[in-house]
Amino acid sequence: MDAKLERNRTIYEEREAGTTYSELARRYEITPNCVRIIYEREKKKEELKEHKYYNVFLSLTDNEEMITRTIHMLERNGLDSNEAILSATRKQLMKCRLCGEVMTDLILKAAEVLREQDGEF
Repeated sequence: MDAKLERNRTIYEEREAGTTYSELARRYEITPNCVRIIYEREKKKEELKEHKYYNVFLSLTDNEEMITRTIHMLERNGLDSNEAILSATRKQLMKCRLCGEVMTDLILKAAEVLREQDGEF
């Protein structure tokens, strides 16, 4: 799995540097459409690193894939505000599309971190 993640990251970086989809497709022996999809996913991951909750999740796990998927799920379900995260219950989260038990645990831990941060100010 690490080799695939590394390849995807390299495709993103090379595309950002101006390499064409066709050239990348030939080099990695995949279709240009597959290169485009990989590039767009990696670009979205980069954008999510700017999300206000990225560092909170990063303090709880080093699994970048889980972090980006969690932020994406929060956005999709309208839960990307302090109020929504702080008031979310396990039952509510488990009903959300794409939210499994591990993700639910991560969000509930993030809520605890946010409560602690609010207490500091």
